[in-house]
Amino acid sequence: MTQKYFAVTVKFGHVGQHKCIIKTVPIKAESGKEAAFQARWMPRVKHHDKHAIINVKEIDLEAYLILLIEKGLDPYFQCKNIQEQRNECEGIEDEVQYMEEDEIDYENREKTRKSKVNFKNKKNKTIRNEHIYMMRNYDLAMAY
Repeated sequence: MTQKYFAVTVKFGHVGQHKCIIKTVPIKAESGKEAAFQARWMPRVKHHDKHAIINVKEIDLEAYLILLIEKGLDPYFQCKNIQEQRNECEGIEDEVQYMEEDEIDYENREKTRKSKVNFKNKKNKTIRNEHIYMMRNYDLAMAY
């Protein structure tokens, strides 16, 4: 159960739709897999992006402490809301990157949305028809 030190490069969000900032954060963990898990569920990370973790690299204690200090001085990590971020992070627009369009499959997204809506409509229609039947045939519905 020895603690190792890792530098994890991650995509961070809260900078606009389909945009991200790539930053390296220090993580203390037992393995690289655990470090990646901890980094993925940090605040402000694009949690559900399958490419959110870009790189995991083991480092020594000195590099870990340097990264820890850099992270502490970075105003992006000090902000608690968008208003603070606009006031304190003036040069953040230079670091913002657009996510690749290949990552977002708009056609598949539209198809899945339509299929979900159609399913809900069918389900609601069935429920509505059952209620109408019960209202019109109260005696038969209560006989069961």
